[in-house]
Amino acid sequence: MKERVNVCGVPESEWIDGVCYRCGSRCQMSEYGIVSKRAYDYADRHFLLDSGYFWKEHIRIKLEQIGRKKKVPKYLRDEVAFEGGLNFKTLDEFPCGKPFRCCRDSKDGTFQVGDTVWRDEPRPGLPDGLNIAQAAGCLDAEFCEAALEGALFEESFADIPRRNR
Repeated sequence: MKERVNVCGVPESEWIDGVCYRCGSRCQMSEYGIVSKRAYDYADRHFLLDSGYFWKEHIRIKLEQIGRKKKVPKYLRDEVAFEGGLNFKTLDEFPCGKPFRCCRDSKDGTFQVGDTVWRDEPRPGLPDGLNIAQAAGCLDAEFCEAALEGALFEESFADIPRRNR
C-alpha cells in the first residue's frame, strides 16, 4: 500500500483522531487533503508547494507556468487532477479566444495537466485547431476529437502568447 500524507506532509501514522497536531490543528483529514507521499515529496523537491502545503489548484497553476520545459511524472499529474473540469468532446464545443488550463490528462496524452490550450477565432484560409502554448504548436481539427477524449479543462488567467493572437 502506498504511503499517504496530509496536505502539510504529515504521514498517516502520525494522525490522531483524524486531526493533524503537528501544524497546530489547521489540517483536517479529509479525502481532498490526503495525497501520496511520493507526490508530496516530488512537489516539495521541485518547489511546487504553497508555503509547505500541497494545494492541488496551486500546483496546477505552477505546472501551467512551468510548461513542458520539465517533464512532470504522471503520478503527480494524477494526484493534482481536478475531476470537476469542463469536458469538450469536439473542436466546435471548445470556446474561441479564451485560454483554458488542462486539469486532467487526455487519454492519448496529447493534453497534460497544466497545459494552456485555446482556440483562435476561425479565419478564412487558416486551418482551425487547438493551440497548446507549452508545445508551441497547433493541433489540427481532424485530430482534436481523439485528443480531447478524457481531458478536462478549467478556466485559465494566463495570457495567450502575443505571437499567437
